[in-house]
Amino acid sequence: MFETLEPAPERWFVAELRQKVLAELPDPTPEIELDLETAAAAFAPLTVVEKQAAWIEGMGYSPEETGAMLRMSGATVGKIREKAAELLRGKIDTWRRSLLRENGRRLGRAAVEARGADCLSPKIFLDVLDGRMTWSGREQMERHVSGCLHCIDHFSRMAEVIELMRGVRPLGEAEAAKYARLLGVEPERKKGWRRLIGA
Repeated sequence: MFETLEPAPERWFVAELRQKVLAELPDPTPEIELDLETAAAAFAPLTVVEKQAAWIEGMGYSPEETGAMLRMSGATVGKIREKAAELLRGKIDTWRRSLLRENGRRLGRAAVEARGADCLSPKIFLDVLDGRMTWSGREQMERHVSGCLHCIDHFSRMAEVIELMRGVRPLGEAEAAKYARLLGVEPERKKGWRRLIGA
């Protein structure tokens, strides 16, 4: 159903579905609140990939899980997170090491709402993650993303989706038919010669 569309709509669909589900979950008020502006100011000295490593901590992933998403070791992610935590500690009066994780859902929602006119499309992030982006295109992307937590959030969520979908196998014909019926989608009828050869 999705394979003829661009850019990778199945991944875009999963990312959007994840956002819808998160928007419906209860949002407990953390004991120490962290706002998006403070996080942005604290993370300003970090590179794009360092910001992602820190941001993904707020999404609830361990250093090892984050390392798989960002193609680096869990130990490197841990070091980046310690650096980010120290930067954050310098920007607020009350702090504890779990602050980013405790505020993750709230920060994610704030980042989604902070979308600006110059924010990038999912296709650009997918092109970077799939290795289809030119060096100049990547540099241009990083210039914007480096100062935009909306795009750091979006970029991180696309990396998350790619990692989650990496081990997913396609549905068989019978399994897909069940879901098609649930969605009210008519299965594509095979033409005569395709039916004969099983194509």
